[in-house]
Amino acid sequence: MPAITTLAKGLGEHLPMELTETARLLTTLISVIGTFTVTLHYLNQSRKIRVELLKELDEALAQKSKHRVCEIFRLIYGLRMSYSNILRLLDDDKVNILTYVLYRTPGMVTFSDGAFQYSGLFKKTWWHKIDTFVNKTWGLSSILIIVLSCVGMIFFPGVYFAPFFITSIFFTLLFALSLRQTRYTEMVDDLVTESSLEQ
Repeated sequence: MPAITTLAKGLGEHLPMELTETARLLTTLISVIGTFTVTLHYLNQSRKIRVELLKELDEALAQKSKHRVCEIFRLIYGLRMSYSNILRLLDDDKVNILTYVLYRTPGMVTFSDGAFQYSGLFKKTWWHKIDTFVNKTWGLSSILIIVLSCVGMIFFPGVYFAPFFITSIFFTLLFALSLRQTRYTEMVDDLVTESSLEQ
C-alpha cells in the first residue's frame, strides 16, 4: 500500500502543468453541472408541490372549508386574505395578474370586497407623480450615460475602452430595469382604474 501512495505522489509531481490545469477546469465544470442539476431538481419538486397544493385548494373550495382555503391560498401565493376576498379574487377573470401584483408588491395594492386598489401612501397622487418623475429621470440619465460611454469608446480607444464599455453595459441594464418598472407601474395603474370603474 505505501508503494502505491509513493507511486501516485511521484506521478503527481511529474504531471505536466497543462494536465493539472485541465484537472482543475474539469473539477470546476463538474461542480457547476452538479449545482445546476440540483437546482433544476428543486425547481421541479417545487412545481410538483405547487400542483398538489392547487388540487388541494380546489378540494377545499368544493368542501367550503374556510380555514383550509385560507391556509392553502397563503402557501401557494404567499398572501394572507379573508375567505370572502379569496373567493372574489379567484372568481375574477384576471386572477393570475392580480395575484402576481399582490405577491410582487405587498403593501402597495390590496384586494378587498372585490376592489383592487392602492393602499396607504400609494393612494396619494403626489406619490405617483414623484415615482413617475424618478423613473423617467433615471431612464433618461441612463440613455445619456450610455451615449457618452459609446462616444468615449470611439474617441478614447485602448486603455479607456474597457471602463467605457463596462459603464455602457451597466447603464443599459439599469435602463432596461427602469423601463420594466415603468411598464409594471402602468399595468398596476390600469388594473386599479379598471377595478374602480367596475365598482
